[in-house]
Amino acid sequence: MWLNKDDQQKAKQLFQILLERKQKEFCKKLDILPTTLSSALGGHRPIPDDTWNQVLDGLGQELNGPREPALDSAVAATAQALLEDLSISAGRQPARSRPLPGGPLPIGASVYVKRDCDEKIIGALSGGNSVVAVTGGPQSGRSSLLFRVAQWAESSGFSVTLVDFDDFILRLKQKDLSREELLIEIGEAAGFEIPERQNRQKIHAGFEQGITERSTRTMLIYDSVDEAAMEGLSTIWSALLLLMNLQTYFAYKAPHKFAAVTVFGAEAWNAMAGTGFDAASHEIKVSNFTQPEIALLAKAATDEAPDQKTINKAYSLFGGQSYLTHLFFEDLRQEKSAEKIIHAARSLQGHYGSHAERVVRRLEKVNSQDLYRLDFVTVCQELAGPRKDWREVLVLGKWLKQLGIAVDDGPICEVYRLAFQRKANPEKGSI
Repeated sequence: MWLNKDDQQKAKQLFQILLERKQKEFCKKLDILPTTLSSALGGHRPIPDDTWNQVLDGLGQELNGPREPALDSAVAATAQALLEDLSISAGRQPARSRPLPGGPLPIGASVYVKRDCDEKIIGALSGGNSVVAVTGGPQSGRSSLLFRVAQWAESSGFSVTLVDFDDFILRLKQKDLSREELLIEIGEAAGFEIPERQNRQKIHAGFEQGITERSTRTMLIYDSVDEAAMEGLSTIWSALLLLMNLQTYFAYKAPHKFAAVTVFGAEAWNAMAGTGFDAASHEIKVSNFTQPEIALLAKAATDEAPDQKTINKAYSLFGGQSYLTHLFFEDLRQEKSAEKIIHAARSLQGHYGSHAERVVRRLEKVNSQDLYRLDFVTVCQELAGPRKDWREVLVLGKWLKQLGIAVDDGPICEVYRLAFQRKANPEKGSI
């Protein structure tokens, strides 16, 4: 199983409370490799279900067994809550609640609804596309899709390594991560022995040797590439160049030995135009929900089959955007009236307004870096027009589509239009 970010943090906190710096002794006691545990806690590799259950049992013994000195009651209660949460995630206890909107949905979540992009990415990887780029807007379900791809890859005989580039952002901001250091850390996460202080050519050779000698096929998954690229594109580019080189190397020697999946937003993906990576990779766009998919989500979120009028309202207001649509039906499950939810969304209140503000900020940042550098207030005035088809806005059309604001079909997200309208008319207040 893979530990999601939330579980990784909880497990690390629990180890800190119960074992401080005695993690290696704990692993020795349970007869498991320390690297198996550290790789799982780092989110780089999965941990076998029986091994993780063994770890949870061991933590339970540490918590409930005799200790000198004894844990403070408040600390013990925190540790107990952390252990219960981890047990629930592992399926050892019935879940107390369904996943809430906003983060990656764990494997098995009833509110995860398959879209056409699910089938497309598996088809692309099965069909010989060794490098796939997943693109989509903020909170569109890209990371949730990655979890499903990783699960499929494991069942298909791949050794999967997930590299979350969020972990590198602080060092990129501080200019404290060289290209070679980044590649070495990716190699270590994948379980390859990459000597330090090597040039990129020798580092690439280390990856080639490690993948060749491994009995299973290898898949590298890069998550959150877009945010990291905004802080250090030249450094991140070295990690993408690695994938291109591995793709070329294994295309002739062992075509099915290596595969990679990367995740991009608008900024980073469009920055790839003309670099060669866009041509070397197969793009899969994370699509918005269709009305039948909204009906499936609504039933899973509320335990009731929705009426068509409610589905139409959600589709018209959110354009099938996955996070906003999920949020709408979660609010309905909590017995809020549809009228009050719609009012909150159209007024850009709460999480609806926060998400819309994020989209406006991202587009503003994109526009400031784009070749045209248009006046952003003018752009917002254009986008705030009454139900204008944004697909016809030629200059910004590519950015709008990549951000999930304008899609190839389906309605425009009304909440986004209202957010641009408020940005264009600051005297009415800002988001």
